[in-house]
Amino acid sequence: MFLIRILILIIALNYSVSAQDLKSIIDSVNNLPVTEYLANLYKSKTIFEENLKRTQSINYKIGEAKTLNILAIIYYLMGNYEKSTEFNIQSFKIFEEEKNYDELANAYGEYGYQMKRRELQKANQYMLKGIQIAEKNKVSKVTIAKLYDNFGVIKEMEGKLDSALILYNKALKIKYELNDSAGIPFSLNKIANAKALQGKFKEAYKILNQSDKFRKKEAGDFGKADNLAYYGDFFSMEGKIDSAIKYYQSSLDLSLKNGYTFLVEYCYKQLSDLYEKKFDFKNAFLNFKKYSSYKDSISNVATNQRIAELELAFETSEKDKLIAQQQVQLKQRAILFISVGTTLLFLFLGMIGLYAYQVQKRKIIAKEMELTKRLSVEESNRKIAETKLNISRELHDNIGSQLTLIISSLDNLKSLIKENPVKDKINDTTDFARLTLTELRNTVWAMKNETGTLSDLILKIRDYLNRIKASIENISVNIQTETQKDYKLSSTQLINLFRIFQECLQNVIKHSKADEVKIVFSDCENGFTMKVCDNGKGIQNSDVLESSGLSFLKLRAEESNGKFYIENNQNVSNQCGTKMVFEIQAEELIN
Repeated sequence: MFLIRILILIIALNYSVSAQDLKSIIDSVNNLPVTEYLANLYKSKTIFEENLKRTQSINYKIGEAKTLNILAIIYYLMGNYEKSTEFNIQSFKIFEEEKNYDELANAYGEYGYQMKRRELQKANQYMLKGIQIAEKNKVSKVTIAKLYDNFGVIKEMEGKLDSALILYNKALKIKYELNDSAGIPFSLNKIANAKALQGKFKEAYKILNQSDKFRKKEAGDFGKADNLAYYGDFFSMEGKIDSAIKYYQSSLDLSLKNGYTFLVEYCYKQLSDLYEKKFDFKNAFLNFKKYSSYKDSISNVATNQRIAELELAFETSEKDKLIAQQQVQLKQRAILFISVGTTLLFLFLGMIGLYAYQVQKRKIIAKEMELTKRLSVEESNRKIAETKLNISRELHDNIGSQLTLIISSLDNLKSLIKENPVKDKINDTTDFARLTLTELRNTVWAMKNETGTLSDLILKIRDYLNRIKASIENISVNIQTETQKDYKLSSTQLINLFRIFQECLQNVIKHSKADEVKIVFSDCENGFTMKVCDNGKGIQNSDVLESSGLSFLKLRAEESNGKFYIENNQNVSNQCGTKMVFEIQAEELIN
């Protein structure tokens, strides 16, 4: 249907020459339902860019502004935020010049909605501006409904779900009155999402099913892809990971096919998080990598700088316009009382003062923003540290004491039982409980230390070796510290490097048949190196590599801002059958 209508328009163009005919064709393209031009963003982009050229060829301003506004939506959905911002600002200016307040209110609201994930505060400002224009100029119900819907999303993001639901239901009521079959499912989806956030999943699914009935009638795939993503969200909230993955994948397939960049990015991010929850780190990494490649278009510094420049230029022009109006009023009043020369003098001085005030004000605002940001970061860090401390205290006081009680009970039970099989099993259980208690203490140790040093890590390793000395008496373990500096380590690096050491030692015991192990710490560029060497048989193939749990070591090393590789020493002296090398980037500790 979409292609047929466009084909008719193109044929009409070929046989029409008058400006009036061209104007009718421009309006026909601009009045296409939103579901049709969202059906295929690539084709829609070409069609509306051609429509923009037609509006400019006959100087049709309202048609040009409407086309710019639709192109801004298309570019936003395709992830080109710089172009979207540019076209939005151009449409604002034309609608305001032409006094088309209905379209102006809608354009401000749409732009505020597009900004919600980049700058929520500014999104709120643009949305409120759109609503104020709408209320002041009594715009159409269609525009009011869209503004209510989009403003509801802003309130939802602020955590004000009750306010959001009031706005969504107002919009839905208007759309039903207008029989707006294209707009109704958007409102239904938003209401369903708010219900899901309240934990009312039964209601949420029921409302989303109503939306599906409208989506099935749409010509394109945008509505279907959007609804599939909502199902993924709801299943994810309920903890039904496999179902959520299924729906996100279906939404992703449709979005990739049609160029819905923002949905592609969203689905990749959700899939990455869900696979991580399933401990499927390979798929989690692959999806996060793809998400990052799409996200780069948003977080690209040059793009963001250009968007900021466009927004600043627009805001400045609005302020300049307001200042210019004030200047005219001042001049008219001044002519009645004083000479033209005196008026110009005071006006010049006033402008200098205003400029100086603006410069000073911007400096103060910049300092306040920097201070607020710094305080926010410090407060977040403080809360995280308090939470970790509380968790570690609970682990130590509660679970630790219970494990100690279990071990004590097993020891008492062991002294009462004489039968060897039962006594052996109790011995095994006691050993396992002691090992669990040791691991718990290691975890608590890492959590209690927000930051640490390489020296702390080495001390912890020595302490661990002393405690397990009896169980590895056939293997000699030596620690060599060749570093000339000490290094700062985060809690994540502390626990990861300790776990790496444990895993390496286990690999040596299980696989290498070695009787000597050396752990060597030395300086390297941007940090230090930890090498675990043994005089065993070495690693011969990739199967052994995988079965030895070395993929775990690689993941831990990467999480610790480092890299991991293996050197297989085949020299005659055979002093080091396998050398596991971990190069860690860390900041030097300055006393």
